[in-house]
Amino acid sequence: MGNQEIARHVGTTRMTIYNIRVGHSEIGNIKLSLAAALTQLYDQHTANHQH
Repeated sequence: MGNQEIARHVGTTRMTIYNIRVGHSEIGNIKLSLAAALTQLYDQHTANHQH
């Protein structure tokens, strides 16, 4: 392997790791917003039943 090939391989690996990290944080954000939405719904539901 030449130096250019090695550099390209390292660059690809870095991008993959970066994409995986971004993907994980996006999944985390989706989970957080889902949890927040469910909490809100639950609060509204319990508030409605406290007449």
